[in-house]
Amino acid sequence: MAEKPKILKIKVKKVYKSNKLNKAWFSNFNLNDYRVYLNAIALVGGVDAKGKYLQPDELKREHTLSAIDFAKQFNIPQNHAYEILKKAVDKLIKTDIKVEKPDLFTTTRINVCELAEYHHRDGSIRILFTGSILEHLKQQIGKNSQFTLYNLNEIIGLSSLYAVRLYELIQQFKGGFIIYTIEQWREVFGISIEQYKLYGHFKDKVLKQALNEINNKTGYSVTMLEEKKGRKVARVRFDYNPVVIHNGVDPKTGEFRSRHIKPKNPKTQPKIDVGSGQLELEI
Repeated sequence: MAEKPKILKIKVKKVYKSNKLNKAWFSNFNLNDYRVYLNAIALVGGVDAKGKYLQPDELKREHTLSAIDFAKQFNIPQNHAYEILKKAVDKLIKTDIKVEKPDLFTTTRINVCELAEYHHRDGSIRILFTGSILEHLKQQIGKNSQFTLYNLNEIIGLSSLYAVRLYELIQQFKGGFIIYTIEQWREVFGISIEQYKLYGHFKDKVLKQALNEINNKTGYSVTMLEEKKGRKVARVRFDYNPVVIHNGVDPKTGEFRSRHIKPKNPKTQPKIDVGSGQLELEI
């Protein structure tokens, strides 16, 4: 019997979660709340000697996140991190999240944690995850496993929750595009029915903001396509490609350098009639 690889402490934290949890609805989280949540679930696992994500046989429910570590992770002042963690405790304990299971025709509400405690002396928080959310954090093995995995460092530069949520979906769907109805996109981004009621406002304040941040601050090039049903936009599709990196010697300076080349975005964003049989991915 092969010996199980030793689990090592992560230097670069990795976020690992089921695809269903990745698409869950976080209705009242702001960017900082969501960063704390992601940092907390990144404490669940480790890596092997080659840096591949790995978990213990039994997951620990209790984890501690310090303001010092949080500040270093997201490049923010330490005194600001204290306040963020203190406020996040209230959100974590009060918030339940909605998880859709279309294959079972169910919608489930689960709590993130059953205990969230702020320590005033060192500015840390102690989190006791619920058993329900741990089921979505357990490592899946095999060709049919459905999970999302990325390095927490990859979202450090993103300054909106909408951009973070879109980036997570890019990590989940490896097919190069994501397409949802407007209602589904509102759920993904945690937009209530009272916010951005007009599609034009939703497009400018949410969709375009997420799109621009991903293009400017990550290694992906993203374009947006609107699909119409009659006169109304019914679905929005994001197409994405990784940035191509060319390494070589600069002929002008003789120095070795890397060039990041993004695929060219189309000048116009065509609108396609939904009645033409476009593919739709269920949320």
